[in-house]
Amino acid sequence: MAKSSRDAIVTTRGESRRPGRKRRTFRPDYLSFAGTYQCNLSCPHCCVPIEWPDRLDIAVGLRFLEEAHAEGIQTLGFTGGEPFPYPEFVCTLTRRAAELGFRFDKIMTNGVWFRDVAHLQDVLRNLKHCGFTGKIGLSVDKFHGIETEKLANFWRQTRAIFERDSILSLSYAGAAPAKSAGGTHCPGPCGGSWKATARGSGR
Repeated sequence: MAKSSRDAIVTTRGESRRPGRKRRTFRPDYLSFAGTYQCNLSCPHCCVPIEWPDRLDIAVGLRFLEEAHAEGIQTLGFTGGEPFPYPEFVCTLTRRAAELGFRFDKIMTNGVWFRDVAHLQDVLRNLKHCGFTGKIGLSVDKFHGIETEKLANFWRQTRAIFERDSILSLSYAGAAPAKSAGGTHCPGPCGGSWKATARGSGR
């Protein structure tokens, strides 16, 4: 007896589905590396196991990056822990990602990881030299142990070294900041306020 197009097909798992019906599949399009869980802060709300000393080997990260690129993933970001205490990982993968044509999203940071201004400048200049064109996602709120002077230095040096005001993307948790035409104003460590506009991340 001929089957009609409305007859169900029984799969090997005993489930039934209509013939010719497309099944949804998950295809990731974004790669985010946590090269280390370690962090210079110990925020009480954070669930990342910062006491773990393990670091992702650079060669392993490079291999995964290239395999992800071969599968069509085109956007890269970094998180942690705090990414910048492992700068050789961030810079090496950034350089290779730039060669492969990745689009850079954000490097999430607390902005107070550096020893002094010279250390900060050295790390940021290397990052720029490696080809990073994304944004620096800066977490500034009452949960991240605000160090005003360090944050001010981080803000100024990052803008100066990358030579673009849009390099920083502010992540603020707390009371809803004041709204204004064209964006949101949050209290900033440099005096005045920071303006977080509703733009997409990346270049």
